[in-house]
Amino acid sequence: MKNNLFLLGLRYALVAALLSICSCKKSAVISQTDAGKEPVLKQTSLAVTPLAMVNVSLDISSSTIGANVPANFVGLSYEKSDLINPTWPYFDENQSVFLQLIKNLKTGVLRLGGNSSDKIFWQDSLRGTATSITHVYRDDVTKLKLFMDRLGTDWKLIYGLNLANDTVHTSEVNFVQNQFGTKVLSFEIGNEPDLYPQNGYRATGYGIVHYKPEFEAAYNTLHTAAPTAPFSGPTVSSKTAWIQTFALDEASRINFLTTHYYKMGAAGTIAQLMQYDSTLVSRSGIIAAAAASSGLPYRYAECNSVNNGGKDGVSNVFASALWGVDLMFYLARKGAMGVDFHGGRRSYYSPIYYNASNTFAVKPLYYGMLMFALADMKQSLTQSLNPNGLNITAYAFKNSAGKTCALVVNKDAANVAMLTITNASTILSAKLHELVTSAATPLSATTGITLDGAAVNATNGTWNGTSTTTVAGTGTSQITLTINPARAVLIELN
Repeated sequence: MKNNLFLLGLRYALVAALLSICSCKKSAVISQTDAGKEPVLKQTSLAVTPLAMVNVSLDISSSTIGANVPANFVGLSYEKSDLINPTWPYFDENQSVFLQLIKNLKTGVLRLGGNSSDKIFWQDSLRGTATSITHVYRDDVTKLKLFMDRLGTDWKLIYGLNLANDTVHTSEVNFVQNQFGTKVLSFEIGNEPDLYPQNGYRATGYGIVHYKPEFEAAYNTLHTAAPTAPFSGPTVSSKTAWIQTFALDEASRINFLTTHYYKMGAAGTIAQLMQYDSTLVSRSGIIAAAAASSGLPYRYAECNSVNNGGKDGVSNVFASALWGVDLMFYLARKGAMGVDFHGGRRSYYSPIYYNASNTFAVKPLYYGMLMFALADMKQSLTQSLNPNGLNITAYAFKNSAGKTCALVVNKDAANVAMLTITNASTILSAKLHELVTSAATPLSATTGITLDGAAVNATNGTWNGTSTTTVAGTGTSQITLTINPARAVLIELN
């Protein structure tokens, strides 16, 4: 068994013992014992040595919290226009690399929506020689169906409908439903209606009291024609108050609640991306409460780091991989049923990128999604984390095989975490999977990124990571592991 991480930790500890200069920082003991409560921070004053070792502890209980994580938690969101614009050859059954990259994520959801879903009109006929990129035809949907057939039965579809600029069409819902059957997870009626006034679709002052009657009228028409078709909503951009009202009044009409989330605007930086996200914490708490009161699950049906296509040097660097995997584990712990990262075209934030050379490639965020799929998270465990002032997060859980695991994200680019895990039972060994980059400045890196020692194959889209580290236990319920800077580590306890 390899023990290089343990030995490296000892070397860092010796270096730290020789350093005489230290800085005092506030540390926080974060206790996560209830899925319905936010972490409680207790401030204490502890000395933390810069560029050295920081002692961190994670106590894991045997008690589970929250519901099981759905198998299709991972998701990819695309503009509906990407289905019909020939410039972007997505959703073609012959795009083997694109298919393989999605298959690497195991199971998930493919969403077609975005701003363009309120600009695309349904044409209930075959496309023939028509070259319109503002209308979706029956054979466009058939093309998508053939593509998803290649993905297998494990991928579901969220399909957006034009509410802002068209009347909904029963023939569109019927045709999609007949083509995909139970693969349809939901139909979205409109996209980000809270931004309709800003986009010029509705008058200033348009609110949830105006959107609800529109939604209900569209739903009643579609439900009468296709009574088994599932729906979700309200697909808001940021107004969580809409979700509360919508959950209360529309619970009988929808299968789950949806919201969108972008952490930052165009001024966002890597440092801000790595910071604690108080907005996400507050919003997710409100949405979780609305879901609980209505008895509905909820999904982040569109999200990413920086809105409007992302930001070069922020959304397409290694920091986005750490942010993405952290976001997914946080929302899974909060009880969300899934996260769909928006992308496509040549947007900076796209997990799967269409190159100028007309080939598909992955960006760093994809590796965060790949790590979540590898973790196979099933249910969260009660835990207590003491980060000791370090910018580090941890999520304890059971995987589908029943093993106790933890995902640890060290967002600090300099300090090493000496992580002591205390488990509810004896730890025989710990198997470590690392998401890391070899670049000298890791958070801003665009190259050298690997998961389990391997990068995604640029030629065929496969990933075959096999390089892991196993650290032997000491015959107790504790184990100490070195978590080096700027990386995410998946830990399987045996």
